[in-house]
Amino acid sequence: MAHPAPLVDLRSSARRPILMTNLSSIAIGFAMYAMSPAAPQLLQLPEATGYGPGQSMLSAGLWMAPAGLGMMAVAPLAAKLSAAYGPKISLLVGALIIACGYGVALGLMGSALGVLGFALIISVGIGFAFAAMPALIMEMVPTPRSADSPLSGNSLSGK
Repeated sequence: MAHPAPLVDLRSSARRPILMTNLSSIAIGFAMYAMSPAAPQLLQLPEATGYGPGQSMLSAGLWMAPAGLGMMAVAPLAAKLSAAYGPKISLLVGALIIACGYGVALGLMGSALGVLGFALIISVGIGFAFAAMPALIMEMVPTPRSADSPLSGNSLSGK
């Protein structure tokens, strides 16, 4: 038996624009979670192998901190881009930056500074892409179905 006022209407998730946004979030999430363990592991490879900078676990984590800060720093820029050209453009720019970051990574894996560089590029792309996704979803969900709509009965504002 269907609930008369469900918290989440799953039928809206099957609509093409929302489905494509959700699929792109999966792809961007894979890009983020692929970089998260790979970059610190590259930083910790022993110098004796001829491939790694031999960083400790602590220093590898510290080398990765600017990537997280870079992701936060681009959020206002991504918001301005979304406001000016739409969230689809922000998502596309983010995906292209991520692809460039992974392309650049092929030549930069041998030094700590190189790993920091490609991790920062990928993180900036992730920041752009993830900043656009809520706007895309809210743009495509009819207002009476959104969680903050007074018509939905699920108003987050408490009205």
